Amino acid sequence: MNLNIWEAIESWTEEWKTLDGIVRKQFANLLQCSDRVLSPLSDPFNLNLEATRLFSAAREETYSDWLALILKDLASTLGAMTATRRILGVNDEKLHELSGDFEVKREQVVPHGHEGHAGRVDILIFYNSTKHVLLIEVKSTPLGEEDSGLKKKIVAILHRSRSYTLILNHSSQYF
Repeated sequence: MNLNIWEAIESWTEEWKTLDGIVRKQFANLLQCSDRVLSPLSDPFNLNLEATRLFSAAREETYSDWLALILKDLASTLGAMTATRRILGVNDEKLHELSGDFEVKREQVVPHGHEGHAGRVDILIFYNSTKHVLLIEVKSTPLGEEDSGLKKKIVAILHRSRSYTLILNHSSQYF
């Protein structure tokens, strides 16, 4: 089964919307009880969690944070290559070379980003034994003119002997 990660996330989101009404009422009752116990303070869950980066669906950083966490967790149990293929829906023979101990890094600073600026790479996975690098760049919108420096950024940061790059966007294109 070759399930697109974005379709899976959208499906999961719709499932949660269905439960939202029921759970929201139960949660409101619990918050009222908690507020009474914590008075004069209030329950921390009264905060708008969508206002934080961690739960903001409109930011590529959010997708990257969650994707890195999931890849790290699954890669430790399934192996990095299997986790990458299953989660990202990428079935490339080159990925079979990705094996061994690895390290997942988020937002690595690199010399080239948007034209004239330094940049950051969304997710870098370093495979220590083989010196391979898997670079994952998440895009929540179609690639456009502002991303013209993307390939330059990718080439500039990979100083290791072998590397693979995935550019994930709303249409699941990669190269």
